[in-house]
Amino acid sequence: MPNEQEKAPELSFGQRAAGVTFNPSKLEGVNKIKALAADLLDELDRQRSEVTDGEQKAQYTLAIRNVTQGKMWGVNAATWNL
Repeated sequence: MPNEQEKAPELSFGQRAAGVTFNPSKLEGVNKIKALAADLLDELDRQRSEVTDGEQKAQYTLAIRNVTQGKMWGVNAATWNL
């Protein structure tokens, strides 16, 4: 069992949402798609946390969901012929 110093660094919201640690195909294109999506997801989440208007928060949430969906389709395309 790893001790506290050996634990992997905690993932950001975007990294978790993009699933950056899961790439059984080991394709670099998948890593790139997920990393770019994670950066955008982190920025959207950061901006969402700074607003108080409910409608504006809902729009950020919708953007986050759509980026996540776009990431999934991109990974699907990248792994199409496997």
